[in-house]
Amino acid sequence: MVSFWWGGMVIAIIAVTFSGIVQIIKVSKTASGSKKLLERIDSLETDLGESEQLLEDAVARIEVLERIVTDDKYSLGKEIDNLAGGRG
Repeated sequence: MVSFWWGGMVIAIIAVTFSGIVQIIKVSKTASGSKKLLERIDSLETDLGESEQLLEDAVARIEVLERIVTDDKYSLGKEIDNLAGGRG
């Protein structure tokens, strides 16, 4: 399950990166390309920083969830049984 999330995040980062590269190439072909190129690079660096922070936050949350689920004191089955027993 964790590898699924890692894979998704890696794909998202790659997509953002390639999109940026395509935009950089398009902008560099225009007359005012260098100014737009610098603005685009700044924008991409900001986006990359935000993406890295989101990835770090997601990893931290996954680690917390893994600890909760694998904790010996925590029993999801017992909780479900208690909820089902309360209805009867």
